[in-house]
Amino acid sequence: MKILFMADGALNHTWRWVEYFAGRRHDVHLLTLEEAPADLPCTVWQVRARAPGARLVSPLLRPFVGETKAGPGRAAAPEPSLHILQNLFAVPAVRKIVRAVEPDLVNAQQVGNYGMLGAMSGFHPLVVTALGTDVLVLPRRSWVDWKRVAYALGRADLITSMADHMTDVMVEYLDVDRSKVIVNHFGLDPAVFAPTDRAPRPADEVVLVSTRHFRRVYNLEQLVRALPTVFDELPGARLVMYSNGPTRPAIEKLVLELDVADRVDFRGPQPMAAVADGLRDADIYVNVSRSDGANISLLEGMICGCYPVCSDIPACTQWVTDGENGTIIPLDDSDALARAIITAARDPELRARVREPNEEIVRARGLTEDNMRRSEEAFVALVKKPSDT
Repeated sequence: MKILFMADGALNHTWRWVEYFAGRRHDVHLLTLEEAPADLPCTVWQVRARAPGARLVSPLLRPFVGETKAGPGRAAAPEPSLHILQNLFAVPAVRKIVRAVEPDLVNAQQVGNYGMLGAMSGFHPLVVTALGTDVLVLPRRSWVDWKRVAYALGRADLITSMADHMTDVMVEYLDVDRSKVIVNHFGLDPAVFAPTDRAPRPADEVVLVSTRHFRRVYNLEQLVRALPTVFDELPGARLVMYSNGPTRPAIEKLVLELDVADRVDFRGPQPMAAVADGLRDADIYVNVSRSDGANISLLEGMICGCYPVCSDIPACTQWVTDGENGTIIPLDDSDALARAIITAARDPELRARVREPNEEIVRARGLTEDNMRRSEEAFVALVKKPSDT
């Protein structure tokens, strides 16, 4: 099968889709507006989204498009109105590439941007992949954003969703036919992310870990504001933070202001193997996201043996049951977060007890190979399906 992905070439999610299908000996092409790694096992088609005069026109669209402004703990995002115009100007180049590739199937990933480009290419069969915020947050930002997300989903022959709660939102809020949706949790590679036999550390020596990107949606400010209380009660505890993103400078400044910098280790982006080693060395995984899809980062922490402390959102509660295999805490309540971390730290038997059931949960539903195989089977069936035209 010749498959053309339309996706962000800089995202590791994109790389995993490409690598899986290339590994299955499909003829894989990637159309992207971003820079993709040179070693991806596919043919890369780079689109330069030039929009002459867009900066003059975009202010006229601002009343109709939700804008993401700068504020405490976050940087300003690129103007959505400008981004939409740049995508529209890319459509002729996208159509030209589709004609050149002559794919059997197009898979557009991230509904509001590449999903819209895939829909506007006019090609079928079209699969649109929802990643999380693109259906949970974006369509509620403005009427224009709702229309472009609904437009992309409405023209898809098949939709892949990373979680059941995302599917429910698409059906109930975006008028999607549930029969067109399959769930692909995406998952993780158990050869990289695997448990350890290391004994839990004593309470005063626990290592906390966060692997989420430094973006407003991942709510890292709540985690940092809990640290003074945690460190007062657990004098030897420390926090390791992976990844990068636009809110990192604000988070680093907050760490200094709260006088906890000597116990917070910013490690930045790391290869997956290094992140897995860090998770195996940690005791408590903290995820206080405001919104998420499959929550793969949480699965990685769970299978590596960390005790999960998570926010009360569907992306977390689909994997963690409060009091059984982890702790669920309210959003934006740093005091509750601090209490949950301290309680888990002081109960090493609890932390040890959840390891095996958490590993079983991930292996049952959260492995990349199983999830991607279901998507591959659906893609092949769609290609073989007789055309309605």
